[in-house]
Amino acid sequence: MISVTGVRGGHGQTTVAIMLARTLAATRPVVLVTDDRDSVLAILGGADAGLLRIVDTLDETNPNEFVIIDGDTDADGAYHLAVLRGPSYLGLRALVKQTFTADGIVVLTESDRALGLRDVTAVTGLPVVATVPVTAAVARATDAGLLWYRPTDAFDDLARSVLATFPIEEVAAV
Repeated sequence: MISVTGVRGGHGQTTVAIMLARTLAATRPVVLVTDDRDSVLAILGGADAGLLRIVDTLDETNPNEFVIIDGDTDADGAYHLAVLRGPSYLGLRALVKQTFTADGIVVLTESDRALGLRDVTAVTGLPVVATVPVTAAVARATDAGLLWYRPTDAFDDLARSVLATFPIEEVAAV
């Protein structure tokens, strides 16, 4: 089980959760738990999600499904990922003040930022487990509801990086 939480609004929490769920659903049953089903469905463009199911609460999950949680949660046994865009000073400030405990950070990288990945780790004491470049292609696919149909290498790279940090066997056993 992996929980994905954005440090501020608009930092990419839901997009990262969907990217992880989409990649993992290619090989195993995955359930995405979200409190904003309408937004998730809009981003997916009504896609036939195959092995991906979308639910509102953890109570609706099955033991044979890999669980991705879109949002802040205190779910026992979950690996908690914080999503930080930039990286930016305001985002880092918000991350340090968060009440949840993260196990790692996914940074949505933007070019020409003053802060780098080393700064993120130095300020938070947490590892950067994955980076995803912010690109116009992903933004357009998200805005058009085509994210499911237009995967990029960033999807697979994100999943590989996260699973290298939190091996799927361990995560699935939770």
